[in-house]
Amino acid sequence: MATITDLEISCFRCRSSNSMLYNCKPDFNTINYSISIELLNCTVCNICVSIKIRDSWKYIEDILSNKTKKDGWQILDGLNDVAAYYLLSQIFYHQHDSPKTELCEATYDIPDKSDIIKLLWHQNKAVGFYTVKPKGSEAHYSTYNMTTLDTAYIRKSHRRQGFALNLIHDLLFSWPGNIGFSTPISIAMWKVLEKFLMLHENYKYLLWEVEGTGEEGSRKLIWFCLKKRNYCIRQD
Repeated sequence: MATITDLEISCFRCRSSNSMLYNCKPDFNTINYSISIELLNCTVCNICVSIKIRDSWKYIEDILSNKTKKDGWQILDGLNDVAAYYLLSQIFYHQHDSPKTELCEATYDIPDKSDIIKLLWHQNKAVGFYTVKPKGSEAHYSTYNMTTLDTAYIRKSHRRQGFALNLIHDLLFSWPGNIGFSTPISIAMWKVLEKFLMLHENYKYLLWEVEGTGEEGSRKLIWFCLKKRNYCIRQD
């Protein structure tokens, strides 16, 4: 991985010199890693161009690259993976694929210490992530009744390639049994869930729309929700 100095940093989009860059330090203390991340943003484009980790500045794409990673979903392993997750969830998502409220897309909070985070690796690049609330983990004086998908993101350049369907497969393989999807579920995820259940109807009683921790009365069977929604569309 290439390391750069402050004097060599320039914006890859507008080619601004380092004199037009500024530093900011995000709060990233809730992850189970002791890490200090420092960002370098271009004041012209307002995009992140570099990240400082272990006292070294590195270009964004270098942080998101790792030749030792196999393709697929993998649990975070080390500080570089944490930095890659931070870039995808707090930088790329906002600066390049900004969430649209009309599509039920939301910003992502920093995960809790009990959350499980997986990165999607494809051709040695980190191109997505998802976070899970494990069954039994605590939240506001309650505990999650089932393993629940809390956040998910795939870079725009890697969408429509089957990775979202593969995400659901990975959830069911990694945590057999009921799987929750925390509300709000985005329009895009509803489409993925509908396609998945059309292909794999045997899982229709395992996937749930979950509010809060998914207590009785706070969860709905996704298969039923899809059937009801499609019925309402036909009635209209």
